[in-house]
Amino acid sequence: MIRNGEERLGAEVGSIFVEFKDSKGAQLGMKKVKGRIYDGSEVKCIYIDEKLYREHLVPTEGASEQAKP
Repeated sequence: MIRNGEERLGAEVGSIFVEFKDSKGAQLGMKKVKGRIYDGSEVKCIYIDEKLYREHLVPTEGASEQAKP
């Protein structure tokens, strides 16, 4: 999940990323949630190149521990 001050690679605050085992699972997951309403906002789904995802969006080890108050 992207939090305030962590915006990167076009991801906005509140963006959530889901990893799937394979592309079939990803397609099914997207089909089930795309367009639904969550907390008053429409759920949007897009594919992200795996290399970009790993390099720019996956937190490095220890980052979640550092973010805790």
